[in-house]
Amino acid sequence: MWITSHHKGVITERETFLSLLHAFAARLDAREEAIAEQLRRRPATLEELVAQRFVYPKHVNDIYYEDAERRTIGQHLESLASAGRALEEGGRWRMASADML
Repeated sequence: MWITSHHKGVITERETFLSLLHAFAARLDAREEAIAEQLRRRPATLEELVAQRFVYPKHVNDIYYEDAERRTIGQHLESLASAGRALEEGGRWRMASADML
């Protein structure tokens, strides 16, 4: 039995859990690639990336959305940097030259 967040609830079938887990991982990968693509087009600050709304649609707004965007995008930037794919210079993020090809 798995108890999940993000409104999925209790999962009792292993295959269902694995399918949902795979879909979640794919969504994280797609979001990270979208951030990378934005940085390939133009270096940006974290706040500029937050304004792009990679997590929540731009048409929805609540008090915590901006903070969630900031935290999530920051984690993606750390992941890209750890993999040697992105660099932060003077507060602006850009993709590493090897990732620009």
